[in-house]
Amino acid sequence: MERTLLLVVAAEAILGRLIVKGIEKKPQVVKGVPQTIVPTHWFVALDYAALFLLYFATMLAVMTLVVGLDVRREWRGGSRASSTPAPARSRRARSRSR
Repeated sequence: MERTLLLVVAAEAILGRLIVKGIEKKPQVVKGVPQTIVPTHWFVALDYAALFLLYFATMLAVMTLVVGLDVRREWRGGSRASSTPAPARSRRARSRSR
């Protein structure tokens, strides 16, 4: 999942930060008033694709953190869905060792 996150972030950086911002037309200023520029349809679609990649990368990062925390909790031996509370488990373990 981390590699996918890295690829999505790289694609978003290239598309959104380099390509879209690089080919964006800057408004001309005439007598102190900036002129309105209407972007073409393909530019708007490219901008929306970059925005989608930004949101997708954010959600993927949150999912990676949640899964990582869950795996770390499982590795330590604790489980969220444990059927017995922690004190009962420790008593049961002590009674088996006798």
